[in-house]
Amino acid sequence: MDAGRAKLMQAFEAARPALQLGGVAATDPRFARVAVAAGVRVLEPNHTAITCARAKQGMTSMREAYIHKHELEFDVVLEVVSTIRRVTPEHVFIICGAPGTFDEIAPQFEEWNARKLLEVGADGLFVEKSEYGEVERLVRIAHKAGLLVQAGFQLQPVGEGTAVIPIERPSEARQAARRLRDMGIDIVGMRFSGIFKSLEAGAIAPEELDCLSGLVSEAPEMNVVYAGVNTSNLRAIAETGVRMIGVASAVDDLVYKALTETIGQLQG
Repeated sequence: MDAGRAKLMQAFEAARPALQLGGVAATDPRFARVAVAAGVRVLEPNHTAITCARAKQGMTSMREAYIHKHELEFDVVLEVVSTIRRVTPEHVFIICGAPGTFDEIAPQFEEWNARKLLEVGADGLFVEKSEYGEVERLVRIAHKAGLLVQAGFQLQPVGEGTAVIPIERPSEARQAARRLRDMGIDIVGMRFSGIFKSLEAGAIAPEELDCLSGLVSEAPEMNVVYAGVNTSNLRAIAETGVRMIGVASAVDDLVYKALTETIGQLQG
């Protein structure tokens, strides 16, 4: 796992904040190559994005794919990770989400799954669980196989649940970050409430920025924030000192927009 940590530290030095890129750029080797050539050092193929790319049951959005992500065959995840690893330099850190590592109840993610991901080139495991016990179970499995782990918390929206560890107020952010760090989480994360809002996500709520500041102060070496991050709110997020931002849908939508505009120009 030391090699994975070294890759991350190099990514943090190369860009401040570093970019953890998901979506189409982390699941399609053509876009992955372009992203890496542009300076991206952390790619995050996960089973939601892969499900969306495979258009399972005719779905056309990440929101739909998120509902059906647990149905994706694990072998498909291995194929995608293996492909991305083959077309990217060794210094690129690949962190992967797979059926059982997010909020789905089934299937269970086991040690053999983690070993397979390591074999095909993954460096880390992306975990989204709302109970500390489940997070800790996956940490043990991943570390035993040789994978680093990313997991985090979210300020719980009123009347809603969360896919990650919920906190009720910003003052709890440091405690949540400390507990995750103490159980062995390598990259302590925070998920904003703007999941899948993409380019529509506007300013980040002050209370969420307060939570992020708490995370950065408690786990300063390796941290990440994601969901709703885009160019319009990046400056306020970066000012907290966060080491890495996770982006997927916002970049995906820019790719779709560029394709639509180019086709329009070609067709006159």
